[in-house]
Amino acid sequence: MPSSQETYPSMMLPLRLWIAATGVMANVQAVQCFFGSPTFLAERIYSQQPGEVTPLTARLFGAWILLAGGLRLGCAYDIHNSHLYNATLYSYVVAFMHFATELAIYKTADVNFGTVAPLIVSGGSILWMLIGKHSFGKSRNKYH
Repeated sequence: MPSSQETYPSMMLPLRLWIAATGVMANVQAVQCFFGSPTFLAERIYSQQPGEVTPLTARLFGAWILLAGGLRLGCAYDIHNSHLYNATLYSYVVAFMHFATELAIYKTADVNFGTVAPLIVSGGSILWMLIGKHSFGKSRNKYH
């Protein structure tokens, strides 16, 4: 079995590209939240209680994902920065918790593409980043 030093380069590029792609997707959705109609959130995500989605909630959602998207793009650029890496990992945890609780606890969301896709993306990203954190080891921890 190859050492973490040998697997590091082969694992880094796909993970960086994945994190960058999710960052770009978040930024695109943030623009839609700021400048589009909030009805897309009511229809695609919060379909069980669409009346609770207002222009204000759409902008707040947009601010949250704009921050997460910027963080992810920064991590994709400097994946060796352990603080940025951990903050990015945490952004996926927050996203997963948000969509899971909206589905299971608050019942504001329906099981559809708008809720299942973010759960899959955030859940898969959490797992991949945890594996990467373990595999990259000390070679990734540029800043302690």
